[in-house]
Amino acid sequence: MNSKELNQKLVVSLPELKSRYQAEVDWQDGDETGSHVVYGDVLAPVMESLLRHGDYGLAHKYFDFLENLLLLNDEYAEEVVSLSVIEYLYYSDLDRAAVKAELGDGCRRLWEEFEEFDRNQGIGPK
Repeated sequence: MNSKELNQKLVVSLPELKSRYQAEVDWQDGDETGSHVVYGDVLAPVMESLLRHGDYGLAHKYFDFLENLLLLNDEYAEEVVSLSVIEYLYYSDLDRAAVKAELGDGCRRLWEEFEEFDRNQGIGPK
């Protein structure tokens, strides 16, 4: 999967983000803008805000979208989900235990990779 395809999945699956998406890509490479940029600058901040305000219902819609991307078994899609969304949320100042409890299997696996990394680095939980 390439950036354009992954970006289009975001807009088609989550049309409420289209204006944010358009604002992000208009000044860059359009639909060819790298998915790490798009997912990290469009999707991740929206998800963080939802979680911060306790809107877990809508956050689940976005987590379900990420789970579906992971089911594609596409290396690039997994990298984008992991490094541009899950890592963003993991290292934000959200309650990690509360967020982790909301994750599906695929996202939880990625989250736990960050937990393992922190343990190996001697970094304790927030």
